[in-house]
Amino acid sequence: MRLMFSIILHRLAFTFPTECITNGVPVRPGTIPYQAGIRSVNRLYRGSGALISDRHVITAADFLTTKDDVEVFLGAYIFLDELEPFRITIIVPSKSINMFNKYKPCAQFDNIALLSLPVAVEFNQYISPVSLPPIGDTNKRYDNHILTVSGWGVRRLTGGQFYAKALNAGTMVVKPLTQCARFHFVKMGNICLDSPNKTVPCFGDAGAPLVDTQANVLVGLATMQQACFLKDTQVHIDVREYSEWIRNEMAINVPTNLSSSQ
Repeated sequence: MRLMFSIILHRLAFTFPTECITNGVPVRPGTIPYQAGIRSVNRLYRGSGALISDRHVITAADFLTTKDDVEVFLGAYIFLDELEPFRITIIVPSKSINMFNKYKPCAQFDNIALLSLPVAVEFNQYISPVSLPPIGDTNKRYDNHILTVSGWGVRRLTGGQFYAKALNAGTMVVKPLTQCARFHFVKMGNICLDSPNKTVPCFGDAGAPLVDTQANVLVGLATMQQACFLKDTQVHIDVREYSEWIRNEMAINVPTNLSSSQ
């Protein structure tokens, strides 16, 4: 049963073309330098993540497996254009994919993973990290705060298949977790979001960063379970709840060069 379910998930990931945030708009190259594209080397699934140091990318766990190596794209704008001048591609072996120890496949909770890059990345205009929230930042209220979400997931679900090739972005508004509890199962580690402009993560946007762009702080990550929900609020990953775990894992794995604000 578990094997069959895994096969179905892989087929779904392969079936849906995945190239943009639903109802998002293309950004200029270099506008979101922390964006990471992630794709399995067997090309069966793909998503996004956020560069948080010269050796680490943080993402959602729900589209990854611990058996497949992945390609990480940095400085990328057109997902499929491997000849972009500022783009670098790094192969991350499956042993360097570290999922949160309480995460369970297909679960909405504790859905976070850290990728350790085998080589250090040099920062430039097109590649630079986003800051992690400080440990203990969960007491900070982000209600009604606007976050930027970016990725290469499906752009539209109606009127035919409309997919953009370029990195897209949109905005979402943080709501009290109690508001999402009316429609979803929630717990600490989730963040409640709404999007008046209907720019929401969709298929292919798992791990898409949700960033306070004014402070350059990573607040959340998109999860695959909430893909394309336009009518209600959405529940995604609250990175603040995992800030201490992320830092501990980064220290264990490899030496790092954090962004200056951390």
